Amino acid sequence: MVIYNEKIEKGKEEALVCAHEKRFVESIKSVVKDIHSNGTIKFVTLTGPSCSGKTTTASLLATFFNELGCDATVISVDDFYGANANDRAHVNFETLEAVDMDLFTECITKIKNKEDSVMPVFDFVTQKRVELKPLPYKENRIIIIEGIQTLYPEIRALLPREITKRIFIDVEDTEAYGHVFDRQHIRFCRRLVRDYQFRNSPTIRTLSLWKNVIDNENKNIYPNKDMTDYEISSLMPYGFNVMKRYLLERIQYDSSNPEEAIVFEKIRNDFKDVPEMSSKFVPSNSVYREFIGENNE
Repeated sequence: MVIYNEKIEKGKEEALVCAHEKRFVESIKSVVKDIHSNGTIKFVTLTGPSCSGKTTTASLLATFFNELGCDATVISVDDFYGANANDRAHVNFETLEAVDMDLFTECITKIKNKEDSVMPVFDFVTQKRVELKPLPYKENRIIIIEGIQTLYPEIRALLPREITKRIFIDVEDTEAYGHVFDRQHIRFCRRLVRDYQFRNSPTIRTLSLWKNVIDNENKNIYPNKDMTDYEISSLMPYGFNVMKRYLLERIQYDSSNPEEAIVFEKIRNDFKDVPEMSSKFVPSNSVYREFIGENNE
């Protein structure tokens, strides 16, 4: 378990953030260097539980592969949500039910066959596919596929093991300022903020989905963790200091709803001794920007 009790001293916030971010970035660079040295890898999959930081990490992977002379492209399984995804009240987005597997299979098959392909773009606010982007074939291209579903057998079967490396990302249980935050609770807090700000999803909606999220992770993600080649932790403890204000002031909780009231009281109690830090110190390419966005509190 990580222990974190850092004092937040005025004038030293940026140094603290930079130290945490540097450790995270270096862990990604180490993985990229090792994969690149293999010389035969064409696909890199990045999986992990909800709100573990897959989107940002995939972008960083691509950046560092490009620095080594590759042409890295990120494909998000989320962008392959299909027509069924419009029925958001009944579709479990954590499973393959919402994924247009026909289009995904076509895309990956064309890449393996050295053909031009297309990538869809899915808008979570409107719950619609908004674009199909061309993906021309390039000889030195590495495809980074991110999503919780990349360890599912249907997707694994499309990616030859000899040219694929798999990365698993998660957070770590942490004792922060005298309160224990297990990894599930850390990710739930991240998801509350992200869904409220970017997915047009009130707190009760996130709560209603969370059981399915956890059930799916315990069934399909964690049991397959040993199939991956690398593990990365996206925990940067300064996030507790930054996220506090978003969780307690930005999100609107319905106090008349018993479930929301319980969640609010737990979060308020867990964060009561956590000193706040302004989000202005968070780098623009940080994992935390997935959840808090570009604007600062």
